[in-house]
Amino acid sequence: MVDSETNNETNPGVGTEIGICECCNHEKYLTKHHIVPYAFSRNFQPHTFPDNFMLLCRECHDIVEIELRKFRKFFRGRLGITQDDLRQSDEHIRYKKAKAYAWQLVSNHGNIPTQKIMEMTMYVHNLYNDAETYEDFYRISRDESKITETRSDPYGKIVAIKIKELGMEEWFYGVWLRKNKAVVRKLQAKGVKGEIRRKKRRRHYAPESSVDTVIAMLMHNEKMTSGQANTFYKDQDGDTKLSLRRCAYAWERRKMKVAGITNEASKEMSCTYLSDRNSISIETATEMYRMSSKSKKKSIRQQAHIYHKRNTTNGNS
Repeated sequence: MVDSETNNETNPGVGTEIGICECCNHEKYLTKHHIVPYAFSRNFQPHTFPDNFMLLCRECHDIVEIELRKFRKFFRGRLGITQDDLRQSDEHIRYKKAKAYAWQLVSNHGNIPTQKIMEMTMYVHNLYNDAETYEDFYRISRDESKITETRSDPYGKIVAIKIKELGMEEWFYGVWLRKNKAVVRKLQAKGVKGEIRRKKRRRHYAPESSVDTVIAMLMHNEKMTSGQANTFYKDQDGDTKLSLRRCAYAWERRKMKVAGITNEASKEMSCTYLSDRNSISIETATEMYRMSSKSKKKSIRQQAHIYHKRNTTNGNS
Protein backbone atom coordinates (compact mmCIF):
# COMPACT_ATOMS: atom_id res chain seq x y z
CA MET A 1 0.00 0.00 0.00
CA VAL A 2 0.99 3.60 -0.57
CA ASP A 3 0.76 6.57 1.78
CA SER A 4 -1.71 9.11 0.40
CA GLU A 5 0.58 11.97 1.51
CA THR A 6 2.89 11.02 -1.35
CA ASN A 7 -0.01 10.66 -3.81
CA ASN A 8 -2.43 13.41 -4.69
CA GLU A 9 -5.95 12.23 -3.72
CA THR A 10 -7.50 14.66 -6.18
CA ASN A 11 -5.62 13.12 -9.09
CA PRO A 12 -6.31 9.37 -9.17
CA GLY A 13 -4.61 8.79 -12.52
CA VAL A 14 -2.76 5.72 -13.72
CA GLY A 15 0.72 5.20 -12.29
CA THR A 16 3.59 4.71 -14.71
CA GLU A 17 6.19 3.22 -12.37
CA ILE A 18 7.21 -0.43 -12.65
CA GLY A 19 6.94 -2.59 -9.53
CA ILE A 20 5.46 -5.72 -7.97
CA CYS A 21 1.67 -6.00 -8.21
CA GLU A 22 0.08 -6.69 -4.79
CA CYS A 23 -2.39 -9.12 -6.36
CA CYS A 24 -0.55 -11.26 -8.95
CA ASN A 25 2.98 -10.58 -7.55
CA HIS A 26 4.39 -9.97 -11.05
CA GLU A 27 6.61 -7.05 -12.07
CA LYS A 28 4.51 -4.77 -14.29
CA TYR A 29 3.42 -1.16 -14.77
CA LEU A 30 1.39 -0.32 -11.67
CA THR A 31 -1.89 1.50 -11.16
CA LYS A 32 -2.98 3.20 -7.93
CA HIS A 33 -6.14 1.43 -6.79
CA HIS A 34 -8.28 3.27 -4.24
CA ILE A 35 -9.24 1.11 -1.26
CA VAL A 36 -12.11 3.49 -0.48
CA PRO A 37 -13.31 4.22 -4.05
CA TYR A 38 -12.58 7.69 -5.38
CA ALA A 39 -16.33 8.35 -5.77
CA PHE A 40 -16.53 8.27 -1.95
CA SER A 41 -13.07 9.38 -0.79
CA ARG A 42 -13.06 12.64 -2.75
CA ASN A 43 -15.96 13.87 -0.57
CA PHE A 44 -13.87 13.55 2.63
CA GLN A 45 -10.97 15.67 3.90
CA PRO A 46 -7.65 14.75 2.15
CA HIS A 47 -6.10 12.92 5.14
CA THR A 48 -9.21 11.12 6.40
CA PHE A 49 -7.91 7.85 4.92
CA PRO A 50 -4.10 8.05 5.32
CA ASP A 51 -3.31 4.75 3.59
CA ASN A 52 -5.88 4.56 0.80
CA PHE A 53 -3.97 3.03 -2.11
CA MET A 54 -2.94 -0.41 -3.32
CA LEU A 55 -0.48 -0.81 -6.20
CA LEU A 56 -1.95 -3.17 -8.80
CA CYS A 57 -1.20 -3.88 -12.44
CA ARG A 58 -3.80 -2.79 -14.97
CA GLU A 59 -5.31 -6.24 -15.46
CA CYS A 60 -5.62 -6.99 -11.74
CA HIS A 61 -7.03 -3.49 -11.16
CA ASP A 62 -9.80 -4.11 -13.71
CA ILE A 63 -10.68 -7.47 -12.13
CA VAL A 64 -10.71 -6.04 -8.57
CA GLU A 65 -12.95 -3.15 -9.69
CA ILE A 66 -15.40 -5.60 -11.27
CA GLU A 67 -15.50 -7.69 -8.08
CA LEU A 68 -16.10 -4.58 -5.93
CA ARG A 69 -18.75 -3.02 -8.18
CA LYS A 70 -21.73 -4.64 -6.46
CA PHE A 71 -20.34 -3.95 -2.98
CA ARG A 72 -20.81 -0.20 -3.53
CA LYS A 73 -24.57 -0.76 -3.11
CA PHE A 74 -23.98 -2.33 0.32
CA PHE A 75 -24.26 1.07 2.04
CA ARG A 76 -27.53 2.02 0.37
CA GLY A 77 -29.70 -0.10 2.68
CA ARG A 78 -27.46 0.36 5.73
CA LEU A 79 -27.68 4.17 5.53
CA GLY A 80 -31.31 4.44 4.34
CA ILE A 81 -30.52 5.95 0.93
CA THR A 82 -33.50 5.98 -1.47
CA GLN A 83 -33.62 6.08 -5.28
CA ASP A 84 -34.85 9.69 -5.17
CA ASP A 85 -31.64 10.68 -3.35
CA LEU A 86 -29.61 9.37 -6.29
CA ARG A 87 -31.39 11.29 -9.04
CA GLN A 88 -29.17 13.49 -11.24
CA SER A 89 -30.02 17.17 -11.58
CA ASP A 90 -32.72 18.17 -14.09
CA GLU A 91 -30.17 20.29 -15.96
CA HIS A 92 -27.88 17.28 -16.43
CA ILE A 93 -30.78 15.16 -17.74
CA ARG A 94 -31.80 17.92 -20.19
CA TYR A 95 -28.29 18.26 -21.65
CA LYS A 96 -27.94 14.49 -21.91
CA LYS A 97 -31.25 14.28 -23.76
CA ALA A 98 -30.27 17.15 -26.09
CA LYS A 99 -26.99 15.39 -26.94
CA ALA A 100 -28.89 12.18 -27.78
CA TYR A 101 -31.38 14.12 -29.92
CA ALA A 102 -28.57 15.91 -31.77
CA TRP A 103 -26.92 12.58 -32.61
CA GLN A 104 -30.22 11.11 -33.85
CA LEU A 105 -30.81 14.15 -36.07
CA VAL A 106 -27.30 13.84 -37.52
CA SER A 107 -27.06 10.07 -37.96
CA ASN A 108 -30.66 8.91 -38.46
CA HIS A 109 -32.44 11.92 -39.95
CA GLY A 110 -34.08 10.01 -42.81
CA ASN A 111 -35.88 7.52 -40.53
CA ILE A 112 -37.44 10.05 -38.13
CA PRO A 113 -41.00 11.41 -38.76
CA THR A 114 -41.16 15.10 -39.69
CA GLN A 115 -43.11 16.08 -36.58
CA LYS A 116 -40.58 14.35 -34.33
CA ILE A 117 -37.70 16.07 -36.16
CA MET A 118 -39.26 19.46 -35.40
CA GLU A 119 -39.74 18.57 -31.72
CA MET A 120 -36.18 17.30 -31.35
CA THR A 121 -34.72 20.31 -33.17
CA MET A 122 -36.62 22.75 -30.94
CA TYR A 123 -35.52 20.87 -27.81
CA VAL A 124 -31.85 21.11 -28.81
CA HIS A 125 -32.24 24.74 -29.91
CA ASN A 126 -33.71 25.75 -26.52
CA LEU A 127 -30.46 24.68 -24.84
CA TYR A 128 -28.04 25.61 -27.63
CA ASN A 129 -29.20 28.85 -29.26
CA ASP A 130 -26.45 28.72 -31.90
CA ALA A 131 -27.57 25.31 -33.24
CA GLU A 132 -28.44 26.00 -36.87
CA THR A 133 -26.37 23.90 -39.29
CA TYR A 134 -25.47 20.22 -39.60
CA GLU A 135 -22.00 21.00 -38.24
CA ASP A 136 -23.55 22.65 -35.13
CA PHE A 137 -25.69 19.59 -34.37
CA TYR A 138 -22.75 17.25 -34.99
CA ARG A 139 -20.60 19.30 -32.59
CA ILE A 140 -23.34 19.15 -29.93
CA SER A 141 -23.71 15.38 -30.40
CA ARG A 142 -19.99 14.86 -29.70
CA ASP A 143 -19.64 17.48 -26.95
CA GLU A 144 -19.42 16.15 -23.37
CA SER A 145 -18.55 19.43 -21.65
CA LYS A 146 -22.07 20.46 -20.58
CA ILE A 147 -22.89 16.95 -19.39
CA THR A 148 -19.64 16.82 -17.42
CA GLU A 149 -20.27 20.27 -15.90
CA THR A 150 -23.76 19.37 -14.70
CA ARG A 151 -23.02 15.77 -13.65
CA SER A 152 -22.93 15.07 -9.95
CA ASP A 153 -22.13 11.92 -8.04
CA PRO A 154 -25.08 11.87 -5.66
CA TYR A 155 -24.45 8.39 -4.26
CA GLY A 156 -20.82 9.03 -3.28
CA LYS A 157 -21.71 12.45 -1.87
CA ILE A 158 -24.72 11.24 0.12
CA VAL A 159 -22.82 8.27 1.58
CA ALA A 160 -19.96 10.60 2.61
CA ILE A 161 -22.37 13.06 4.26
CA LYS A 162 -24.10 10.33 6.27
CA ILE A 163 -20.80 8.70 7.31
CA LYS A 164 -19.46 12.08 8.50
CA GLU A 165 -22.68 12.83 10.38
CA LEU A 166 -22.39 9.49 12.23
CA GLY A 167 -18.63 9.88 12.79
CA MET A 168 -18.00 6.45 11.25
CA GLU A 169 -15.04 7.26 9.01
CA GLU A 170 -12.81 4.66 10.69
CA TRP A 171 -15.48 1.95 10.36
CA PHE A 172 -16.07 2.93 6.70
CA TYR A 173 -12.37 2.60 5.87
CA GLY A 174 -12.14 -0.71 7.76
CA VAL A 175 -15.06 -2.19 5.78
CA TRP A 176 -13.47 -1.28 2.45
CA LEU A 177 -10.00 -2.45 3.54
CA ARG A 178 -11.32 -5.88 4.60
CA LYS A 179 -13.34 -6.20 1.40
CA ASN A 180 -10.36 -5.31 -0.81
CA LYS A 181 -8.12 -7.81 0.99
CA ALA A 182 -10.81 -10.50 0.68
CA VAL A 183 -11.12 -9.88 -3.08
CA VAL A 184 -7.32 -10.06 -3.55
CA ARG A 185 -7.12 -13.31 -1.54
CA LYS A 186 -9.99 -14.78 -3.58
CA LEU A 187 -8.27 -13.89 -6.86
CA GLN A 188 -4.95 -15.29 -5.69
CA ALA A 189 -6.65 -18.55 -4.62
CA LYS A 190 -8.49 -18.90 -7.95
CA GLY A 191 -5.48 -17.92 -10.00
CA VAL A 192 -5.39 -14.40 -11.40
CA LYS A 193 -4.63 -15.41 -15.01
CA GLY A 194 -7.55 -17.84 -15.14
CA GLU A 195 -9.90 -15.23 -13.67
CA ILE A 196 -8.76 -12.67 -16.24
CA ARG A 197 -9.54 -15.12 -19.05
CA ARG A 198 -12.99 -15.83 -17.58
CA LYS A 199 -13.79 -12.14 -17.23
CA LYS A 200 -12.69 -11.49 -20.81
CA ARG A 201 -15.04 -14.20 -22.02
CA ARG A 202 -17.86 -12.50 -20.13
CA ARG A 203 -17.15 -9.30 -22.10
CA HIS A 204 -16.46 -7.11 -19.05
CA TYR A 205 -13.43 -5.73 -20.88
CA ALA A 206 -13.82 -3.00 -23.43
CA PRO A 207 -13.08 -4.25 -26.98
CA GLU A 208 -9.80 -3.23 -28.57
CA SER A 209 -8.78 -2.44 -32.12
CA SER A 210 -5.57 -3.26 -33.98
CA VAL A 211 -2.42 -1.11 -33.98
CA ASP A 212 -3.09 -0.21 -37.64
CA THR A 213 -6.43 1.33 -36.62
CA VAL A 214 -4.69 3.29 -33.84
CA ILE A 215 -2.24 4.68 -36.41
CA ALA A 216 -5.13 5.62 -38.73
CA MET A 217 -6.96 7.34 -35.84
CA LEU A 218 -3.89 9.37 -34.87
CA MET A 219 -3.29 10.37 -38.48
CA HIS A 220 -6.92 11.49 -38.84
CA ASN A 221 -7.48 13.19 -35.46
CA GLU A 222 -4.02 14.52 -34.64
CA LYS A 223 -2.89 15.21 -38.24
CA MET A 224 0.24 13.08 -37.76
CA THR A 225 2.15 11.38 -40.52
CA SER A 226 2.33 7.57 -40.51
CA GLY A 227 5.88 7.65 -39.12
CA GLN A 228 4.99 10.13 -36.36
CA ALA A 229 1.94 8.09 -35.34
CA ASN A 230 4.02 4.88 -35.22
CA THR A 231 6.71 6.54 -33.09
CA PHE A 232 4.11 8.11 -30.78
CA TYR A 233 2.41 4.74 -30.19
CA LYS A 234 5.68 2.88 -29.55
CA ASP A 235 6.81 5.50 -27.00
CA GLN A 236 3.74 4.96 -24.77
CA ASP A 237 3.59 2.63 -21.77
CA GLY A 238 1.38 -0.48 -21.70
CA ASP A 239 -1.67 1.19 -20.11
CA THR A 240 -1.66 4.09 -22.56
CA LYS A 241 -1.35 1.69 -25.51
CA LEU A 242 -4.35 -0.23 -24.17
CA SER A 243 -6.36 3.00 -23.87
CA LEU A 244 -5.40 4.00 -27.43
CA ARG A 245 -6.53 0.62 -28.81
CA ARG A 246 -9.86 0.95 -27.01
CA CYS A 247 -10.31 4.53 -28.27
CA ALA A 248 -9.45 3.39 -31.80
CA TYR A 249 -12.13 0.68 -31.62
CA ALA A 250 -14.79 3.25 -30.60
CA TRP A 251 -13.55 5.68 -33.29
CA GLU A 252 -13.76 2.97 -35.97
CA ARG A 253 -17.28 1.96 -34.90
CA ARG A 254 -18.46 5.59 -34.99
CA LYS A 255 -16.94 6.05 -38.43
CA MET A 256 -18.68 2.92 -39.71
CA LYS A 257 -21.98 4.05 -38.20
CA VAL A 258 -21.80 7.49 -39.82
CA ALA A 259 -20.94 5.90 -43.16
CA GLY A 260 -23.78 3.39 -42.80
CA ILE A 261 -21.33 0.44 -42.92
CA THR A 262 -21.97 -2.68 -40.84
CA ASN A 263 -20.49 -6.16 -40.53
CA GLU A 264 -23.78 -7.71 -39.35
CA ALA A 265 -26.78 -8.89 -41.36
CA SER A 266 -30.39 -8.13 -40.48
CA LYS A 267 -32.57 -10.54 -38.48
CA GLU A 268 -34.38 -11.68 -41.65
CA MET A 269 -31.12 -12.35 -43.50
CA SER A 270 -29.75 -14.18 -40.46
CA CYS A 271 -32.80 -16.46 -40.34
CA THR A 272 -32.43 -17.15 -44.07
CA TYR A 273 -28.77 -18.03 -43.48
CA LEU A 274 -29.71 -20.45 -40.68
CA SER A 275 -32.38 -21.99 -42.88
CA ASP A 276 -29.95 -22.54 -45.78
CA ARG A 277 -27.07 -23.77 -43.59
CA ASN A 278 -29.11 -26.26 -41.55
CA SER A 279 -31.64 -27.21 -44.27
CA ILE A 280 -34.59 -26.27 -42.07
CA SER A 281 -37.74 -24.23 -42.62
CA ILE A 282 -37.61 -20.47 -42.18
CA GLU A 283 -40.05 -20.77 -39.23
CA THR A 284 -37.73 -23.18 -37.40
CA ALA A 285 -34.72 -20.98 -38.21
CA THR A 286 -36.57 -17.93 -36.83
CA GLU A 287 -37.36 -19.79 -33.60
CA MET A 288 -33.72 -20.97 -33.36
CA TYR A 289 -32.54 -17.37 -33.71
CA ARG A 290 -35.06 -16.16 -31.12
CA MET A 291 -33.91 -18.73 -28.55
CA SER A 292 -30.21 -17.86 -28.98
CA SER A 293 -28.29 -15.77 -26.44
CA LYS A 294 -27.37 -12.16 -27.19
CA SER A 295 -23.74 -13.02 -28.02
CA LYS A 296 -24.85 -15.99 -30.17
CA LYS A 297 -27.26 -13.77 -32.12
CA LYS A 298 -24.43 -11.33 -32.84
CA SER A 299 -22.23 -14.20 -34.05
CA ILE A 300 -25.04 -15.46 -36.32
CA ARG A 301 -25.58 -11.98 -37.78
CA GLN A 302 -21.86 -11.64 -38.54
CA GLN A 303 -21.73 -15.10 -40.16
CA ALA A 304 -24.86 -14.28 -42.17
CA HIS A 305 -23.28 -11.03 -43.36
CA ILE A 306 -20.24 -12.94 -44.70
CA TYR A 307 -22.50 -15.61 -46.23
CA HIS A 308 -24.73 -13.16 -48.10
CA LYS A 309 -21.77 -11.02 -49.16
CA ARG A 310 -20.06 -14.10 -50.63
CA ASN A 311 -23.25 -15.15 -52.44
CA THR A 312 -23.68 -11.65 -53.88
CA THR A 313 -20.06 -11.64 -55.11
CA ASN A 314 -20.46 -15.10 -56.71
CA GLY A 315 -23.73 -14.04 -58.33
CA ASN A 316 -22.13 -10.93 -59.87
CA SER A 317 -19.20 -12.91 -61.23
